[in-house]
Amino acid sequence: MLAALGGLAVSAMLNCGNGESEPPGGTPDGGGEPPIDLPGVGFSAAQSAAWEGTGTWPIEISLRAAAIVPITLTIAVSGGTASGADYALAATTATIAAGQRAVSISVPIADDAAAEAPETVQLSLTASGAGVEPLRATHTLTLLDNDARLWPGEATVAVADAASRLGTNLSGLSYQAAAGGQPARLWAVKNGPSLLYRLERSGALWAPSTTDGWTDGKTLRYPAGTGSPDAESVTRAGAGAAIYVATERDNDVGNTSRPGVLRYDPAGAATALNATHEWNLTADLPAVDPNGGFEAITWVPDSLLVARGFRDEKLGKPYAPADYPDHGEGLFLLGLEGNGMVYVYALDHAVAGKFTRLASFASGHASVMALEQDGDRLWAGCDNTCDGELTLFTIDDNPSSATRGRFVLRRRVDRPTGLPNLNDEGIALAPDAECANQRKPFFWTDDAATGGNALRQGSVACGAF
Repeated sequence: MLAALGGLAVSAMLNCGNGESEPPGGTPDGGGEPPIDLPGVGFSAAQSAAWEGTGTWPIEISLRAAAIVPITLTIAVSGGTASGADYALAATTATIAAGQRAVSISVPIADDAAAEAPETVQLSLTASGAGVEPLRATHTLTLLDNDARLWPGEATVAVADAASRLGTNLSGLSYQAAAGGQPARLWAVKNGPSLLYRLERSGALWAPSTTDGWTDGKTLRYPAGTGSPDAESVTRAGAGAAIYVATERDNDVGNTSRPGVLRYDPAGAATALNATHEWNLTADLPAVDPNGGFEAITWVPDSLLVARGFRDEKLGKPYAPADYPDHGEGLFLLGLEGNGMVYVYALDHAVAGKFTRLASFASGHASVMALEQDGDRLWAGCDNTCDGELTLFTIDDNPSSATRGRFVLRRRVDRPTGLPNLNDEGIALAPDAECANQRKPFFWTDDAATGGNALRQGSVACGAF
């Protein structure tokens, strides 16, 4: 995967700070600050990860303060799990000129056709100059494969609900981790009749909560208390209590397309919920038939979008949350069944129905049925129409890439061998905080309730894969 380091490209960066910052991590021995007159130099980060197909990957080396005299750096491969077939062991040099405080090397990444597990290359740094003080002397680069299709988890998948308890048409899922004495929950929506379920663990299975009116799910209505939303997918916006539901139409007017998002407050014991907000997105989308609207929704926090340099295509610049007052703390991604596209929206919570589309991209499927954000990854699913295949995306944060700031398809993943080819329209997974033995729970909803079961549970790998 890694090309010879002898041909690394090197670029320098001018001093643009106040001279007080330094590569994080402190001195290698964890001791106090070195004398300020010694220019501290080291890798700016201890590790990074790059996918095959990214071309070149930048790794920055920085000084605590601008160099007074030129400092020569030697970068070499000192170890890692990548084999000799993946890279050529070589060294390169770079120079931080006087007046500069950083330099970036560009590592060429090969895009081979072999299916491989993640591999690592450890880079080491030595410097020569006027009394250079070493800070972070090593950097581990993880190479992520884009060819492996095998499910990255256990092959075993088990039913996770009691037979005939949830019935057919269960279409969307969202996982809520346990917190503050509250148990872990799965929020699930049914498109006919229009219901929201709050599921909790009951032994080895998941079942509707028996408190606060949740025993048989809660009926969903539009803001005026009317209609029957064709609820296809569900998500939560961070730690807030609100529930957001993606819809295709009003089932009471079944021949009219009405793709949109409804917000609900699930608190209280009432068995019917009126939406607090509706964003009708019909006019912003290509025309689709009434059964070809939104099948998927997920929420991505602003913190991740900004950190990864997400590009706002409407304004033609990196995304800035302040450009969209009252949108909350993140953006919503919605998958349109009719064309397989994913649309990124800021939903205004102060002005009724106001929204802004910031971007769109292809899901990699003819029809996208599920979306789920997982750390810095985005999963997109396509039920039995695509044999249960899922696609994985990340926001391209490579400064040298033509797709920088955009969601980029990284790999395609087959369903677990233990999961039949079902009408799995919804997916959800637990956060990495719930990892055990490098695995965490992964869930599927079967809209057809094959064998009487609408919910299945397996596992997926934690971390990079």
